[in-house]
Amino acid sequence: MEIREFAEIIREEMERRTDCEVRIQQVPKNNGVILHGLSILEPGCNITPTIYLEYFLEAYENGISLEDIIEKINETYQQEKLESKFDMEWFREWDKVKAHVAYKLINFNDNKELLEKIPHERVLDLAKVYYVTIYNKIVGMGTILIHNTHLAMWNINTKELSAVATENTPKLFPIEIHRMGDMMKALYEEMEQEPTDEEEEFMKQCDLFIATNKSKTFGAAVMCYPSALKEIAEEIGNDLYILPCSLHEIILVVPKRSNDSAALRNMVYEVNRTQLQPEEVLSDSVYYYNRAKDTITIA
Repeated sequence: MEIREFAEIIREEMERRTDCEVRIQQVPKNNGVILHGLSILEPGCNITPTIYLEYFLEAYENGISLEDIIEKINETYQQEKLESKFDMEWFREWDKVKAHVAYKLINFNDNKELLEKIPHERVLDLAKVYYVTIYNKIVGMGTILIHNTHLAMWNINTKELSAVATENTPKLFPIEIHRMGDMMKALYEEMEQEPTDEEEEFMKQCDLFIATNKSKTFGAAVMCYPSALKEIAEEIGNDLYILPCSLHEIILVVPKRSNDSAALRNMVYEVNRTQLQPEEVLSDSVYYYNRAKDTITIA
């Protein structure tokens, strides 16, 4: 079934169940991905959750019944909808907004059309872009991507925006770094299992680190935090390869051989094609952090 036909079937059924206007919109996402989002417009609510239908179509094609899918969509909507109007007047005032501004990383070449509309800073083959965090006690944290039109509304420029985001982001989303071996050990303890001798040795020798932020959202941006990579590189006494796992985390690898970068690039490429949704991919590149120069380059 084509996504448009599937979306229309879902739209009609959700209108019947909610007695509200239901819209299907094509929503641009990261890396040029376009998803079909369902929105239910209830009277008195100015913000409504967007439910993306591609994932439900995949479930339908894998054998889940249409009735079960519609029930799940309705359940998701009931859990995430707001019961009253959400006050967004504060968003018009820079003095109220600036404490909530942060940055994330996206791929530069795969988002050129979007980047024409939003303030950004080039970082190698990536772009640092900016967003505002919003929080609701029911649905948790949400984000609003900052566009050039917002800068005009706030009467600020990109330099001012960047300065605020650079200060805010490490505070709002503190870095978290975990040694892969320690994570594996904790997993064995949770499962109440004993690792083999070979696995135990691997965990002791493992020179892989997972780096993200406290919220686990847009955590790849920690590679831009001032002094973050320098501190860990100095602690372990070596330079680092940086593998972009997704928008949300990176893996730090201690170099072993001169030809490591080729094997690591192949691994990143394979993971991006087989383990991630296209909109979650950050880059196929592998990066190299030189602790003596405190610089990041493409390996």
